[in-house]
Amino acid sequence: MDCLQSPYALVDIPLFTVYIAFSLLSVQGILFTEFVLYSEFNISSTVNDTKIINEIQTLTADWTTIFLVCQALPAIFVTLYVSTRSDRVGRKITMVVSTSGYLVTAVNYLFVYLYALPIEYLLIGNLAIGFTGTTFLFRSGASSYVSDLLSNDRLTFRMSVLLGVTILSVGCGQIVFSTWIEAKGFLQPFVFTISALTFTNFYIIFLMQESLDKTNRQQNVLFKDILSDMVNVVVSNKHNRRTIVLLLLLSRVSYSTLINGIFHALQLYCIGPPLYMSTSSTGYFTACYSVSNAFGMLFITKALQRYCNISDYALFYLGSLSAMASSLVIAAATSDTVIYLSVPLAVLAILPKAIVEAQLSKLVEKNEKGAIFAQAGVLDNLGFLLGPIWIGVTYSATVETIPGLIFYIMFAGALVNMLLVIYIQYKFGSIEEALAKSFKSDEEYICGSEETHLLQTSSIMKY
Repeated sequence: MDCLQSPYALVDIPLFTVYIAFSLLSVQGILFTEFVLYSEFNISSTVNDTKIINEIQTLTADWTTIFLVCQALPAIFVTLYVSTRSDRVGRKITMVVSTSGYLVTAVNYLFVYLYALPIEYLLIGNLAIGFTGTTFLFRSGASSYVSDLLSNDRLTFRMSVLLGVTILSVGCGQIVFSTWIEAKGFLQPFVFTISALTFTNFYIIFLMQESLDKTNRQQNVLFKDILSDMVNVVVSNKHNRRTIVLLLLLSRVSYSTLINGIFHALQLYCIGPPLYMSTSSTGYFTACYSVSNAFGMLFITKALQRYCNISDYALFYLGSLSAMASSLVIAAATSDTVIYLSVPLAVLAILPKAIVEAQLSKLVEKNEKGAIFAQAGVLDNLGFLLGPIWIGVTYSATVETIPGLIFYIMFAGALVNMLLVIYIQYKFGSIEEALAKSFKSDEEYICGSEETHLLQTSSIMKY
């Protein structure tokens, strides 16, 4: 542990690389799906036949949905198991498994590109992502890794940095890869990603040290032990934490469902009525929105903590207000100039997600951090599945009447989530206060038991 005096800096490098790969293989992967379909049917992408274009777009949407399910469903179980298991065997396995999945996918996509294979061959890569936990397993492992090595007073900022790095890497990936693909095609980006992910696995395995001490790691771990850990971290009422954990997990899934679909919502809203922005203009706006989110996570959170001494709950409320304000501006925007006003307002919009992660980590023991981040990762994955679904259904039903309704719903969701956390604070106080009360109750119980035992002993001796 001596060589890890600044260990948390190490995990940001592979985290950035994996999310860059996610940007190419999942976000830009939609464009590659469309490219494969045009190639498979031997149709030029510059064709002007509206009927053919619509058919290709429909097929692209169908295959994108299939690939989404292939990634998200297996990842729920893999994340839950592997991240929980990391409490017993170490954290690096979570990051290696996830990185390896994206590496297999990049190789798969490269072969499909080089040999003009049918679209069905992309199922291999997308299933590889799913059965290695997607980015959610990596985030769970990275969060556990950082939590192992930092004190609680530094944890909130580090969680916001991890979230900021993910947003920044996806934003950079969208800008770089869209420009690169347009200029050179898919070959060079795929080769670059394969090289970067290969280095990332080498970096994790040989250059990063394990955050768990050898004395706390086990060689032979039974499935029933992992299953028990999965359940106990939620149902255990140690330090009277159960109710707070359940309420925070509820906040997590509700906010993930809103946030994980935000960029999908922005894409739909910008290219449709009333804005009708071009594809490039939409890309610039979403990139600016991402940079604003990342700037808030990486810089403003620390400044608020250091110079204003703001508590975690106050940061959560500021983040919720940021999300609500930006949602209202986007919903009411009638021009691409007005919608840019939402960019500075959204600077803390994803902060509540990081705050909940930090709060959950503070509530559990060190040997439970993998299990609690596994639960958070699974709920993130559910949000990844449900977010685009509710947004797509709602937008298609209201695009001709109230196109901004999805953002009014996001405003309401952020408000309800904030009210839930206000209730948690009112009922239990801060996490530190709740734990202090619990320890005090335990001490009073122990002291009371000792006093009772002494009285009984005294009575017996007197008799």
